[in-house]
Amino acid sequence: MKLDIYVIIPAYNAEEYIYATVHSVLQQPYKKIKIVIVDDGSTDGTLKQSRQLETLYPQVCVLHRKNGGVSNARNMGIEYAVKTGADDAYIAFLDADDSWYPNYLTDAIVDELTAEQHDIYAFSMLNSDEPMQRFSAPARYEQQTVPGGNTGIWKITNHFASCLYHITLFRKWNIRFFSGYKYSEDKFFKLQCAFFAKSIQLRPELMYIYRENSTGAMKKSNELTSIEYYLPIINGWLESDQFINRWSNETGVTTHCGYSLASIYFLDMSAAHLMRHGRAAEIKRTIKEHPHYPCFLEMRMEDVGEINYRNQQLLLHHPHLYAWKYRLRGMIENPLRAVSYWKPIRHFINQRKYPLSQLP
Repeated sequence: MKLDIYVIIPAYNAEEYIYATVHSVLQQPYKKIKIVIVDDGSTDGTLKQSRQLETLYPQVCVLHRKNGGVSNARNMGIEYAVKTGADDAYIAFLDADDSWYPNYLTDAIVDELTAEQHDIYAFSMLNSDEPMQRFSAPARYEQQTVPGGNTGIWKITNHFASCLYHITLFRKWNIRFFSGYKYSEDKFFKLQCAFFAKSIQLRPELMYIYRENSTGAMKKSNELTSIEYYLPIINGWLESDQFINRWSNETGVTTHCGYSLASIYFLDMSAAHLMRHGRAAEIKRTIKEHPHYPCFLEMRMEDVGEINYRNQQLLLHHPHLYAWKYRLRGMIENPLRAVSYWKPIRHFINQRKYPLSQLP
């Protein structure tokens, strides 16, 4: 019996990409796929194009909702899959401007999934420039099977959507995307799935092509102050731990991985704030206003890495030296970053960032 695979595509004003994105799934060798497009209140022709695809292809189902953000759109797709999917189904996610790698999902691969039934299959991926004309070197996994829990959280290093997730993760543990977060919501989601998975298989096959575009998280981070950008991410990591640990009576295990990641992101926030010539007093005020934040005295090097541990010690014991370190770094890097937006320089950087002129 062949597995059902649900592919959830949240779409908001994606008329430029939606046809190509959907066809990248339809053209896969494996055909028992249900494509769930969730139109998130688009104001362009996305919904019309999605309805046309639904008419042409029985594999396509279109759901429509008032605009409420990508997390709520993905959750609507999850609810549809949970309601209609078989017990052995898998769920995948695909952003409306990204693509599946050609001929990645074969009958042979699905036969392996059917035989083994791991909770997560994490496939390899590569990035592309905005026109999808140049590509990065593939970020490939070596094939191996690893346990979930606190170990598995650190093993899935590629984009969350380069995975297939067993439907049990959503039925049994009620995992959903946190609403109210504009960025990094996929990272919180991936952490929870990896924790509750019994086993995860990392695979070398290329699955996902991620398109870097001008509306991504990097653009958002440049539009906000460093503190405004990082605070929601820190809160999201802490909320992830809280969600997981509510199930501790059933799992018998707790986690502090979100806590550790929140600590790392707090250090990143402090460094970025100082590099933008922010005042150190604002960092102190942020800690005072958020007493539930991680106590950095409790950070352990095995949790956060040696470099982060050294920066934490510098911030705690030599705050003025820490501030000057990142102010001086900002004086060097900020002008270089500004120069990098000059068109010839940007072209040169893209040639280095995306060295491949065709898919590998």
